[in-house]
Amino acid sequence: MNTDALTEQILSYLDGGLPPDAERRLVERVRGDAEAERLLADLMRIHGNIPVVLEELRTENRNLRVPAGELRRRRKRPFALPADRPTATGWWWGTGLAAALLVAVGLLVGRSLKTVGPLRGPKPVLARVAEVQGRVLADTGRGPAVIRAGHPVTRGETVTTGGGGSSAQIVLADGSHFRLTPDSAVTVGGGPAPLRAAPAVNVENRMHLARGRLEADIRKRAAGDWLLFTTEHADILVRGTRFAIELRREATHLRMLDGEVEAVNRRTGAPLVLRAGDYAIIGATTRLASDAATVPGQAAAARTRDGLLALYTFLEGKGATVHDVSGVGKALDLQIEDSAAVRWLPGGGLATHAPTLIASPGAARKVIDACRRSHALTVEAWVKPGYEDPPSFGARNPNWPRRIASVSKDGENCNFVLGQGGRRAPGTCYFLLLRTTRTSNVGVPANRSEPNTARTQLTHVVWTRSAGGEIVVYLDGARHAASQLAGDFSNWDRSFRFALANEFGAPRYDRAWLGEYYLIAVYDRALSQADVARNHQAGRGEYARSARR
Repeated sequence: MNTDALTEQILSYLDGGLPPDAERRLVERVRGDAEAERLLADLMRIHGNIPVVLEELRTENRNLRVPAGELRRRRKRPFALPADRPTATGWWWGTGLAAALLVAVGLLVGRSLKTVGPLRGPKPVLARVAEVQGRVLADTGRGPAVIRAGHPVTRGETVTTGGGGSSAQIVLADGSHFRLTPDSAVTVGGGPAPLRAAPAVNVENRMHLARGRLEADIRKRAAGDWLLFTTEHADILVRGTRFAIELRREATHLRMLDGEVEAVNRRTGAPLVLRAGDYAIIGATTRLASDAATVPGQAAAARTRDGLLALYTFLEGKGATVHDVSGVGKALDLQIEDSAAVRWLPGGGLATHAPTLIASPGAARKVIDACRRSHALTVEAWVKPGYEDPPSFGARNPNWPRRIASVSKDGENCNFVLGQGGRRAPGTCYFLLLRTTRTSNVGVPANRSEPNTARTQLTHVVWTRSAGGEIVVYLDGARHAASQLAGDFSNWDRSFRFALANEFGAPRYDRAWLGEYYLIAVYDRALSQADVARNHQAGRGEYARSARR
């Protein structure tokens, strides 16, 4: 390693004298080189403490006049004399200034912290950006810069995701992690102090969500060792749990997936303990929007998570993305093809009032691969159909089976389809197409519920298939019907995508489903009757009750 050349580059970088391309090359050069990283750390400490030393020199020698800018010049550059003054006086002035610099650096090393004051060296690294999709920026106070996976996040640094499909996975030192969805910003090791005096939370353990949404999976921490997630509305004290926070203009929305947190309303000071399955809205007031709100002191029923692969709760409220909030593997987010064809419902839910497609940009690999291993499946939906007699949309046959949720390629090729109606069945039934080694490529013969079960009211629909071939459909928590379907899932196609409300390929309108979505979930096992009852009891909370009215 050419230490002199690298030193010059680092000093120029610290002085802000490198162009962006050179900065990028320098970062790539230093990253992963232990000796180069040590040199960078040493120079950052010296660079950060020069103002402290200079102030001390000025205090000890009132006649010393050294412009701060002089201390930031390249350290190896000689102190050149002016061409018209090659005198001994000029030489001694340059030598004196050089000596002052050497004394300054010597003070950094030789004097005690008590004399010099605390070192103001490089900020500690608190996390790393493990995964980047789309445009992601980081800002340490010197202006935002585009970052890539592997970027170290220092104390007080803000990570921001762009629009579209941008996202970032941030991993803390203990392995805890959280994901930023599009158009979000979080400051690591910063943000406001907790509203409550106790428990005290060091600044390194604070995460401030300035906008957007984050989904966190926090490892269990020792007693008294808290993480604090803050927004403008709430303090959220965490020791080990899984949750999602979304910051909206009027309130912070907090959904608990596992564990327990204490949320404090920053406006009112009101504390609230939330457990798995709870959903709170924290703004001018604190509101628990779950079934627990109906029974004071009683926690809401927690949804079963065993085998969960994908979960959509439709709480975004705006935008063209439906987020997978399962926290399992890489999120399988969905994009709305035509935003004018849908309407976000107040308090949660998404209504499709005209034909459109809501689909994953890529293959639904985490769903397909897991089900191919287990040869089992559960598809769960809280939906409210928008019709009993399907509209034609000018289609050749208005009785084509409409797609509520599917993993498929087109109308003739699917791994599974949960839908409503069918060519030989009225729109008042639900159906499941499931591809196995003993069915067609589109999963025929289909499994159907009884007629008059798909009414224009909110319904909890669950279809399960065990590895042994038993298929069971549950409606509103009750076992409705059962049958057998032989074969396994070894012929599932790994290239198929996940979709809601329609089918891939043309003619598109033949498969369009209109109605309201409140929850879609997929598991790689057949939920038991007790599991289904538990999920039905957890329900959609306040949103489910209001939708029934």
